[in-house]
Amino acid sequence: MLVVRRRAGELIRIGDDVELKLLSIGKTSVRLGIEAPRSVSINMRLPSAENNGKTATNGRYTETGEEG
Repeated sequence: MLVVRRRAGELIRIGDDVELKLLSIGKTSVRLGIEAPRSVSINMRLPSAENNGKTATNGRYTETGEEG
């Protein structure tokens, strides 16, 4: 795992066409903007206490392990 420090407004580039931008930092949360081609699948796993073991896929929640 690569761990980096960034300030709000700074970018992280992954490969040639994926860009992460740190939008804002709050007391208990961080807002990330992700820019990537539509062909790149973006998945997010939340702690199970928050979502009962579900995974967010491109903004929609689906059961963990199922295609969204």
